[in-house]
Amino acid sequence: MQGILTKSKRFLGNWSWLRKQYFRSKLRWNIRQVAAGWADLPASGKSERNPATLIFSRFGTETIGNHFIQLGLLRVAFDVSPTREVFLLSSAIDVTESGIAGILELLSRIPEVNELARFIVEKVSVVGEESIRSLGPGDLLVLGGGPIMDDPALAKWLLWFKWARRAGARVMIAGCGVGPLRETATISMAGSLLGLADVLVIRNKLPKNLVRATRSPLWIALDPAFLCAPILAQLVGPKRSMLAVNARAIGFDSNPDVRVSHDEVIERVLNHALAAAECVDFSEILPFSTQEGTDLPDSAFAVRVARSLGEKLNIPVRPLPETSIPGIVDSLLPAEFVLSTRMHGFIIGLLLGCRAAGIDYIAGNGKCVDLYRDWFGRSASPSLFIPGSLHCEDFVSLSDLEDGENSINGLLNTYAGAMRQALSEGTTS
Repeated sequence: MQGILTKSKRFLGNWSWLRKQYFRSKLRWNIRQVAAGWADLPASGKSERNPATLIFSRFGTETIGNHFIQLGLLRVAFDVSPTREVFLLSSAIDVTESGIAGILELLSRIPEVNELARFIVEKVSVVGEESIRSLGPGDLLVLGGGPIMDDPALAKWLLWFKWARRAGARVMIAGCGVGPLRETATISMAGSLLGLADVLVIRNKLPKNLVRATRSPLWIALDPAFLCAPILAQLVGPKRSMLAVNARAIGFDSNPDVRVSHDEVIERVLNHALAAAECVDFSEILPFSTQEGTDLPDSAFAVRVARSLGEKLNIPVRPLPETSIPGIVDSLLPAEFVLSTRMHGFIIGLLLGCRAAGIDYIAGNGKCVDLYRDWFGRSASPSLFIPGSLHCEDFVSLSDLEDGENSINGLLNTYAGAMRQALSEGTTS
């Protein structure tokens, strides 16, 4: 049966119209299935504990980037109320707890953040998604980072937002990206999500139809992972001319318009890296992964790119480091350059003092486009689909951000101010 499904997907992938129809049908079916699982949420909230903050996203399947988002948002929660309990809602508690353990190991190296580490140990818990049913008056429900896009998860998130309003809880969107949205159903759900939130912090500019859907204060701010910058800056030291490379699969569902084989992904990333090598003298290559818990982990792509690049440039390739917060931080700290097709691989490189380039894997207008355009003042970003689109000046650093240090230094005030407003002025109707 699995072989038949694989062959069917391969056939559909060769026909753009059929591919789009399959994507739409599968999306609608999954939306109905997800919604059915949460159709029995109570009519009102009756929490028996003190008011708490509940943060969720795609936790349980998160990448290393999600763990940095969590650290950034926990820094905000600590700044706003160091005595208030925080619950991270996860579909796989062990995965999220492992990330929190990695965060605490990292913080243990930095004495200046002892109080934040203590807050995480004493006040932060990872719980299953069923804990959403414990919402009550005074609670704050936070959609914490990640993309709002053509995803069946929007059905669940929308039901959770509606339930929070019935329960008398506040609702906040904290650092999500919005788009790409192509389907009528997901555009409508995204608009409803934005409309239900008491306060919104979004990492990219919204299209006009979704701006009209918002009824609450709206901030455009850098991704929550950038809130980790002051913490990680204390670890940054000397660099050497090493290129760290991260790459990801472009799955059947990742882009309904274009089919990109795994071999083609590797070839395209390799060509971008070779173009960079024409103006930068790399001495060694480091493959790294931000997600291993899938059928097609990043390592399956990054290692092949790194080995091919090492052979062509006749330079050594370092072993793949452990895919954990300490493993990624330790391996990337000495790297001068980072090249990634994951947005948070790009961001992590920036946070660790590297010159980093993000290659968009979504044809047309992806996550890295927004980051380059809205925060680095560029008209475009390197694209997996445009050969020769990576240039040496596309390797940027934190100092290249428009407004420079002000963008980073003011970020905690933006998120903390928004969270305080959600707690003090959110409606409960």
